[in-house]
Amino acid sequence: MRYRGQSFELDVRNTSADLAAEFHRAHRERYGYAQEHSEIEIVSARLRSFGLVDKLAERRIGSGKTKSHSKVTAYMDGRKAAVALYKRDELFAGAKLQTPCIVTEYSATTLVPSGANARVDQFGNLLIDI
Repeated sequence: MRYRGQSFELDVRNTSADLAAEFHRAHRERYGYAQEHSEIEIVSARLRSFGLVDKLAERRIGSGKTKSHSKVTAYMDGRKAAVALYKRDELFAGAKLQTPCIVTEYSATTLVPSGANARVDQFGNLLIDI
């Protein structure tokens, strides 16, 4: 929290029903004064909760023959090379990838250098040993 117009914040633990009073108290303790008629801003809030949740189902992917989508030219290991290109959602369990390679997906691109062992486990995780 902070007073409107200030550029620094104070962490305030809500130990009472009056959050503004807690902020004024924390400000007075830290800086020696409080501006009790000034507007207060909540910059961020944190919440901690506890509860019981159902166990997530383990989702295994199917097995099959994984082929690279294509070959592309890329700079890998400091040189220009033709490397395999894989689409992450087309990889099967147990697949061993040809390296060097590039694995693409909606949120990331993984570059696997030559000499690495890359494979896909039964849950779809990409395991890379360098």
